[in-house]
Amino acid sequence: MFAIAFVGNGLVTALVLVAILTVLVQLLGNLVNPLILGRFVDLHPVVILIGVSAGTLLGGAFGAFTAVPLIAVVNTWSR
Repeated sequence: MFAIAFVGNGLVTALVLVAILTVLVQLLGNLVNPLILGRFVDLHPVVILIGVSAGTLLGGAFGAFTAVPLIAVVNTWSR
């Protein structure tokens, strides 16, 4: 998309596009996704954020992918 915006409308438009996409991805990843996912697995959104962050630090992409299901299993098992 950056290349199309750059070629079609110039550098300023391409940079604005990158800024908007960055903000949207951050909002979806850090706000909307934990709220929606938290309802399905009965976890607080902050727990999901911390779990995904810890999973990413410890296991990379695989750790981030498996962190929330692992936390949900432990949460359900401990009840």
